[in-house]
Amino acid sequence: MKKSIEEKFVLSANDANDFLNKYKEYATAKSYKPQDMGMNILSRVLDNIPGTVMVIDLSKNTYVYVNGPEILGFDKIEFLEGGLARALLAFPAAHGYVMTQQIFPRMFQYFEEYCTKVDYKDIHVTYQTQLTHKDGSTHWYEHSIKVISTDELQRPRLILKNLNNIQQHKKDDTIDFVVSYTNNENLTTILYEDRYLPEITDTVLSARECQVLSLISMGMTSAQIADRLCISQHTVNTHRKNILKKTFCKGTADLTIFAMKQKK
Repeated sequence: MKKSIEEKFVLSANDANDFLNKYKEYATAKSYKPQDMGMNILSRVLDNIPGTVMVIDLSKNTYVYVNGPEILGFDKIEFLEGGLARALLAFPAAHGYVMTQQIFPRMFQYFEEYCTKVDYKDIHVTYQTQLTHKDGSTHWYEHSIKVISTDELQRPRLILKNLNNIQQHKKDDTIDFVVSYTNNENLTTILYEDRYLPEITDTVLSARECQVLSLISMGMTSAQIADRLCISQHTVNTHRKNILKKTFCKGTADLTIFAMKQKK
């Protein structure tokens, strides 16, 4: 029996993994040439989808595919090698907080629940955040996510993410988060939706953390901050760790730059 066109072009988990592993080998090689991949149809489709297309391996928190030579002005190799930890640095702190603390937990809750009930390819997630470009400018982006393959427990393993610049169309400062499901009749049902207003307020940094951050921006050491605020140096170091976690900064240097930006 002849296979239908749809059956011929269904991408299985094994096919996806083979493609992504092969792509990663080429993309991270200095002599990388797209025409050498040997999987031209799929690579051309992905490379020509509007916006930035990424495939993320959730089991390793890494990018295994990124189309185009750059992301936000940065060389895509930086993201392929740095993974999700590198990507988080591109988010303004308040947006990164909303995404990791509010959107992601809810998104994965629905992924894990519905991937065992329906075809995971029919679950769709969208939300918007700002991202910081290499030149320091920030732009609003629409994030669109679908699951490509699942593990043996039906949990998402590979996800496809489409990133589109919506700076010219975004008229407010809210993040609209939607989880939807499209059935066999192409009817879409909203499973969950919420709206967030990302701000550096007490929902991100506490009043004491804001004080510590302000003193860090003045070049004070932990001992000096402890003396100024009449608290122990251990408490100051705990605040530092919490601030680093919430702002996605790597160390004191990044934290100082972040603090200076908040004062502008």
